[in-house]
Amino acid sequence: MPETLEAVSPTGSRHLYFRYPEGATIKNSASKIAPGIDVRGAGGMVIAPPSYRADKDGAYAWTNPPGLF
Repeated sequence: MPETLEAVSPTGSRHLYFRYPEGATIKNSASKIAPGIDVRGAGGMVIAPPSYRADKDGAYAWTNPPGLF
């Protein structure tokens, strides 16, 4: 994987953030690449740090500093 921003959810799942390639069309998908791998592209929504998830009593957090890349 290329170096990119990464966050962790309150449930422990990893979230990787990539730049949207100019001129590309990226569709949303859930588990099409592999089980548990979701893609969010045009029209997709993500939850990013420092969002808080009350039902899990935890916040999304960066695992590497924003602005690093």
